[in-house]
Amino acid sequence: MFQFGRLIVPCLMISLLSACSYKSSAQPKQLMVASEVDTLINSFLAQTGVSVGVGVAIYTPEGVYVQGFGQANVSGEAVKPDTAFYIASSTKSFVALSMNNQHQQGKINLDSSLATFAPQVPWPAAIKPEQVTLRSLLAHTSGIKNDAIAIRSAYTGDSTPEVLWQLLQTSSVNTNAPLGTFKYTNTGYNILTTLTDKQLATHWQQLITAEIIQPAGMTHTTAYMSEAVAAGWSIASPFLLTPDGKSVQALALDKQDNTMHSAGGMLMSSADALLWLELMIREGCVGSKQILPAAVVRQTRLPLASVDQTFGDYQREDYGLGWYIARYSGQPMLQHFGSFSGFRSHVSYLPEREVGVAVFTNEALVGSFLPDAIANFVYDKLAGSSLGATERATQLTQQFQKLAAGYVKSQQAMAERKWALTLPVEHYAGRYVHPQLGTLFIDADGNVLTARIGLLQGVATAYPQADTIRLALIPPGGELVTFELENRAVISATLFDMQFEKQQN
Repeated sequence: MFQFGRLIVPCLMISLLSACSYKSSAQPKQLMVASEVDTLINSFLAQTGVSVGVGVAIYTPEGVYVQGFGQANVSGEAVKPDTAFYIASSTKSFVALSMNNQHQQGKINLDSSLATFAPQVPWPAAIKPEQVTLRSLLAHTSGIKNDAIAIRSAYTGDSTPEVLWQLLQTSSVNTNAPLGTFKYTNTGYNILTTLTDKQLATHWQQLITAEIIQPAGMTHTTAYMSEAVAAGWSIASPFLLTPDGKSVQALALDKQDNTMHSAGGMLMSSADALLWLELMIREGCVGSKQILPAAVVRQTRLPLASVDQTFGDYQREDYGLGWYIARYSGQPMLQHFGSFSGFRSHVSYLPEREVGVAVFTNEALVGSFLPDAIANFVYDKLAGSSLGATERATQLTQQFQKLAAGYVKSQQAMAERKWALTLPVEHYAGRYVHPQLGTLFIDADGNVLTARIGLLQGVATAYPQADTIRLALIPPGGELVTFELENRAVISATLFDMQFEKQQN
């Protein structure tokens, strides 16, 4: 049984061997790598002085590890094993597994075409709905572009099932990645669950809860932010480094139920991540219980799309059902990461070694490298690496300091930009409408412009291009809004590469 905190639990209900038994009869032991992981992360946090939060889970047949480090929020709440982090695109692995289970049960057919599965949708002929399958939506090979569905689902939250259903007919061909070509996006998953929610009369959140989360005993994992808030869970809040690079500040962009979408809409604790790793590594087993048929899990490891990309220290060869099929140090690895304003998740496992690691963080800059570095350290240590934790922490601190210096420099450069608006500020204020994306509101208060679209909002800063402003709607990045003028009157605004027409009062 687990003893959460620093520790390390050698065994998950190992005495109960009815349905799922461990391959080794040897008594599991405490992980030797545990103290070094503690040292690595504590040393990094001490050396950088940045109080970000980190959650770690390690699964091996010989023992497991669950621990929290740093701060869950700016109030100083400590990260615990049951602190829930937003895991962004790591959600896709849950959704794809659940959909494959529906396929195996005969409730849906992943090899059905869009035209067959949803004939009532007036699909544009150009996307070839008779050839695009549900499976291709999961494998990122559908060749479909639909930014409105992706943006509404993940960012603005300005959507209902009915609105998303209507937006299906606005899909277009992704000219940069036609049908059969891998192109990672959120769109395929958003389209798929828009269809299955209606056709199965069951939302994807309900499917993963009933088929995976509850049977596996995950008590701090959900696809509903409201559930976590109502239950009073410890929830990690997103951080961003301050412009001077000396501390962290809270990000204003928070997830709500209407932006917890199927391509990136789950909270998970490191304690529950351990159960998730076990389920995947042991092919549907958690403890003595067979949660899902082994074949359903194994099929997620089969290649569906050729990727052939390098991501950090990983060589991504293919994409399967919700997982990248990769190699790390020559070893086969299944992985799926996720990132969203202030959050980063790393979930991976080595099927041949039956070892898995999950790492979650809640600060954007640290998240860009630390989760992968921690996972690699664990895999290397378990493989016999002699690199010391303190030495590695110093290397990571230097990496952080270099990134932080670059961030500070970029913030200074943005602060020095000059405005290039050709009209008085109040002329840009107004209501702008796009038929697929909805309404963009721009307000003027003195010399300050603010903007909002759905849940997104931000204060405009200067940009050197004529009649263009920068908005940090999705921090830490920035979105440009370029205004079009006619006879010295503003007639439209382009945001997300889409033109919003200004409405006359």
